[in-house]
Amino acid sequence: MTRKAPDVSGERPQYGLYVGYSVIAGVLLLGLVGVALVVAGFFVGYPVNVVFWVVGGILAVVFLWPGFGMLSTNRDLQREESLHFDFLRRFDNAQILDCGCGTARHGITLAKQLPQD
Repeated sequence: MTRKAPDVSGERPQYGLYVGYSVIAGVLLLGLVGVALVVAGFFVGYPVNVVFWVVGGILAVVFLWPGFGMLSTNRDLQREESLHFDFLRRFDNAQILDCGCGTARHGITLAKQLPQD
């Protein structure tokens, strides 16, 4: 049995890891739940407040910080003009090797900015 490749004609290729905004919203929501638990810990008695502070602190650190990071990275990745490699124009036969370098964001932008000769 042979498998047929999917028809992707006309689609713009997506390089790298792009997290959708629904995933980012979910991560931020879990972080905000953690912040709410920390605040709620001030209004309940011992030992429940300690549990709220520990669980809320863990949720806030694990989800809120990366959520804001993903949000800013996702916004920056959509702007290719944020990366400039004008120094490459000084080299006559510049070549790029991008092997195992993450999402290839810089390699693709470098390749687009090289002289096409």
